[in-house]
Amino acid sequence: MPLLCLMRHGPAEADGDDPSLTLEGEAVVQDVAVVLAGLGLSFDAVWSSPLARARHTAAIVADVLGGPRAVEPIEELMPGHPVSALADRAARTGVRGSVLAVGHQPDMGRMAREAIRSALPLPFHRGTVAAIEVPDWESLASGRAGWLAFHLPPDLRPGR
Repeated sequence: MPLLCLMRHGPAEADGDDPSLTLEGEAVVQDVAVVLAGLGLSFDAVWSSPLARARHTAAIVADVLGGPRAVEPIEELMPGHPVSALADRAARTGVRGSVLAVGHQPDMGRMAREAIRSALPLPFHRGTVAAIEVPDWESLASGRAGWLAFHLPPDLRPGR
């Protein structure tokens, strides 16, 4: 069963239109990636918003987990897109396994809510991951709900 892992980028610089991750942000993402690796996760596709902080976050996770090293920046992770757009992309591009999708708030919380048909969005502090099991990408693209496998806020990392 495919897994859609929605992740909010790590803490970023306060200045600029497209700020980079801070050193603390890199550490937060590294720690979250180690937890994901400990869960035995792997991804067939790693997507991010085109913004630097999301691309950097996705690259750190991909590096720790192995698998596809190339992070593909996609428009569907820019503000305002529904989760069905991610599922449609996965179906169109032939992804059969799991996907890591790194983006921004409030979109990650809203996409998670849409994917599991929750009344409220999930909280997504910087570095949070929500993993959603889906029967297949076509089902999620057409509006069928997935199931929340886990929700990992960054403050639940080991040693914190």
